[in-house]
Amino acid sequence: MSAPLESEVYGAPTRSVAIHHVRAALRGARRHGVDIAPLLEVASTPPELLDVPLARVSPQQFARLTQAVWQALDDELQGLGPHPLKVGTFAMMCHAVVHCSPDLRTAINRSSTFYGLFPSGPRFQLDQRAGELGPQVAALVFDLSGFDDLDHYLAESATVVAHRFAGRLIRRRIALTRVEFSHPAPPHALQVLMESPFEVPAEPWRELAPALTGG
Repeated sequence: MSAPLESEVYGAPTRSVAIHHVRAALRGARRHGVDIAPLLEVASTPPELLDVPLARVSPQQFARLTQAVWQALDDELQGLGPHPLKVGTFAMMCHAVVHCSPDLRTAINRSSTFYGLFPSGPRFQLDQRAGELGPQVAALVFDLSGFDDLDHYLAESATVVAHRFAGRLIRRRIALTRVEFSHPAPPHALQVLMESPFEVPAEPWRELAPALTGG
């Protein structure tokens, strides 16, 4: 199967995933000596596509790839953290949080405490100062400084997972005022903004973080 031409994939629907994220998702597996060919096969993604700068894959393909990397490494951090985070950790966090938290603030604090039990657990906390912007405003701040993540893949992924998880906890969409990252705008910034689910102003790379921050 030949790889699509750039002109064929450039106009792909925005509800798809940039090939940059496919390469980034595979970085940890490659680092640990895992053969990526079977992982790509599970995701129905030809290896040649990795060399097409503007290629995109479907969300379903990317989900299958992510799960394949998890299983290959037994690590929900996909080989990018200081230590593995065994597959099933997120599910156990959900059991510890979902049905025993009276409100969203408590749920987030409990999930932060849960991940704090693991050496490689992502560190995050609610920024209480965000309340100064209004009673309905809060900031969730991540510290991923100990991760070996050259592509900032986990920082970008964590913001998406946290936002969707919080919304599902309260069964409604949570409006965001800002999404910001501490790292400089990467070459793939335009692709990130094209596929962003946040619907906020396209200014995610700044130094301060009054809304939701990945570092």
